[in-house]
Amino acid sequence: MLKTKSQQKDEILNAIETSLQCQICMELLFKPYALSPCGHILCLSCLQEWFRKAPPSAEDMEIDEDINDPEFIIHRQKSCPCCRAVIFDRPVPVFLVKSVTSMLIKAKGPGHTAASPLWRTDGTSLAVSDDVWKGIFPDDAYEEEEEEEYDYDDEVVRWFTAPYDDSDEYESYGSDEDESMGELEDDTDNTPYVPAIWEPPTVYYRARTRHSLEFTHMMRRGCTREMIHTYGMTYTHEEGLVAHVYTLDPDAEVIPYRADDTQNIIRIFLGWNVVLEPRDHGHGFLNQLLIDYREHPERFSTHRLDGTLDIKKLVREDDIQAMSDDNTTDSEYWHDNRIDSDF
Repeated sequence: MLKTKSQQKDEILNAIETSLQCQICMELLFKPYALSPCGHILCLSCLQEWFRKAPPSAEDMEIDEDINDPEFIIHRQKSCPCCRAVIFDRPVPVFLVKSVTSMLIKAKGPGHTAASPLWRTDGTSLAVSDDVWKGIFPDDAYEEEEEEEYDYDDEVVRWFTAPYDDSDEYESYGSDEDESMGELEDDTDNTPYVPAIWEPPTVYYRARTRHSLEFTHMMRRGCTREMIHTYGMTYTHEEGLVAHVYTLDPDAEVIPYRADDTQNIIRIFLGWNVVLEPRDHGHGFLNQLLIDYREHPERFSTHRLDGTLDIKKLVREDDIQAMSDDNTTDSEYWHDNRIDSDF
């Protein structure tokens, strides 16, 4: 009887131990940190190593710097080692997991260790008060200073490549005059719709050092932080802005994108810029786009690849503006020069 209870206890402890292992080093999570937005939890030392030495992303390749340079490590794009979700903010400690791990170590007895020791490899102490992300993410003091100085939705100031007249009436997504989104008037002139082409960013966004280049690109092209997280937004020079949704029903509840849940995912290619209504964080824009897709499918191109449905928003042919060879680059040089000349 006692032997059976002992075996059951060991089985339970082993199951808990397996659940509390870091997926990189397979040691117990004595210093667990959670990543956002994916939610994966790994040990501190493994995350520090990963953020420093992970293979460079396509966005990192755009930075003409030594990958071992301290500044490059701080500003490079960070990703989750489990699902490769882009990480915008510092990982946070998970004290509940830490407490359970500590109790498990005591229950298992001598001989059981945990990942993320209290001492660095150079022999110096890793005290709780230390900034564990120093040299990997920007300093907290710098971020707090930025937050105080720019405390309104990431200091986004919108300016457009075409001159804007204050006397112009504002046109909402659903207006008859809006020629880019749903509820559009009939095309009496039979203007064809064609694939979108690269165009310069339309928003002045002061980049923050804790953000990746991809995040900065998306903010400068009209996206909001909520839109980026909810729809798993991505941006590349070749494909432009891409949103991920799980349904094409505009009346369905919005399901936030998860990097580890890509079954039945639908990719929507939005072009290279989006224009949102005031106070719209992106949900209204995507909702109206789905309505437009349902009512005017000829204004989109669709194809399926390896089980993934791709939908590309087309634009009116007469809205396409010719770009010179010098302007067909996604270089930040263009954006910075525009800022210098306009502000």
